[in-house]
Amino acid sequence: MWLQTCLAWAWACRGHGFSGGAAVGGSRVFGDEHSSLLLPGFPEGGLQSDDVTRWQYVTPGNKSPLLQYDQGRSDPAISEGYKDRVKVNPSNEPPLMRRLEVGNSSDQVRANSNESRNRSAKLTVQKQLLAPLIVQDPTYVVDRVELNCFVRNGKASGILWQKDNKQLLNSSRYRLVFDNTTLFIKDMKVSDCGLYTCTVKNGVSTSSNSHFLTVNGILLILSYAIVMSVVALVSNLTSTFAASFIIFIALKKFQVQKHQKQLTAIFVAFQLLSFICLLIACLFCISDAGFSIWYKVNAAFGCFLGFAMVIYVVILFLNAGTEQSPSFLSTNSHRNIILVCGPVSVVISSAPIYKATQIVTECRYPYEALAVKGLLSLLIYIFAVVIFVLFYTVYMREELELNVKFKEVKRATENFYSL
Repeated sequence: MWLQTCLAWAWACRGHGFSGGAAVGGSRVFGDEHSSLLLPGFPEGGLQSDDVTRWQYVTPGNKSPLLQYDQGRSDPAISEGYKDRVKVNPSNEPPLMRRLEVGNSSDQVRANSNESRNRSAKLTVQKQLLAPLIVQDPTYVVDRVELNCFVRNGKASGILWQKDNKQLLNSSRYRLVFDNTTLFIKDMKVSDCGLYTCTVKNGVSTSSNSHFLTVNGILLILSYAIVMSVVALVSNLTSTFAASFIIFIALKKFQVQKHQKQLTAIFVAFQLLSFICLLIACLFCISDAGFSIWYKVNAAFGCFLGFAMVIYVVILFLNAGTEQSPSFLSTNSHRNIILVCGPVSVVISSAPIYKATQIVTECRYPYEALAVKGLLSLLIYIFAVVIFVLFYTVYMREELELNVKFKEVKRATENFYSL
């Protein structure tokens, strides 16, 4: 309370130097409701023993006396209604007004000395502002949003908006209206997500509140890019492992040349699925505005690589020939291309995951939603692989049984004709 009083008096005395009989005006005194305030007066030693000092409210067409103090007397004349709220200490002039009320605001509080010298200040009693209320509309952000700052418990003389501690001004995308109470943001970008702070102030207080804005609609595409990149990464790792196993182990160590057609079919299934996932993930990355130009270049190269490898693998498989002809997986040039493109595709699918995770963290996107989408996508991928393996196993078993029967019939026929 007394700290507020001293601060208020320091504000009131700012620029109040007395000079001759001239009045010093134009200053403002702000008081906090229910607090105390020193009224404007004269510096100690500036009054004579026979001076009479009066304090009064001055409003348009009205002068309301507060008190009159004669130098040399111990009892000042205090007006009715202020006797229990004004305290005068002859050794500590000017007087102290206690329990300020908003209704005490006036155009001027004036101190006159023998009507020849006077000092005046505009008194404004205000309530301390509470933290403002920030309301977002709409709650789900797609391309535009407005943030409304509502002042509570008083009246603000100024409103300031900040984003991540940087002041916001009117621009092509930010617009402040209704005395800065509303902030419009259009053409939303990922960079617009962040902490927005509304600061309100008046003569006696400053208060602020913050609201974190998440650009949901734009982050939706980003979440798809993350999920598909994760699926592409898993599928590319799987296909790279499968290709390495077939090339370095199955075709060399186990000498399964007679099953090269089956191995080639398994390889083609894994490769096509992995590069299709990579192609879809890169298309999402290119279409998302949150990725920088370097990530978009990486995604564009991934699209080219995925599309080219799908065509390349399909053409090789269609021209694979018979079971007796060597598999294209055994040809150095073909398998080197496949072995190089596998790790490259793994790196390409990893890059957007790193960047998208940073953006999602900065924009506070719910990780639970990403985890559910990623898990469902991986389950679909695993289900597709398992279904392919099951159907292919059944097909291979039926084909093997037909081959055995065919050989038995052929052997029986040869035995019959040999007789």
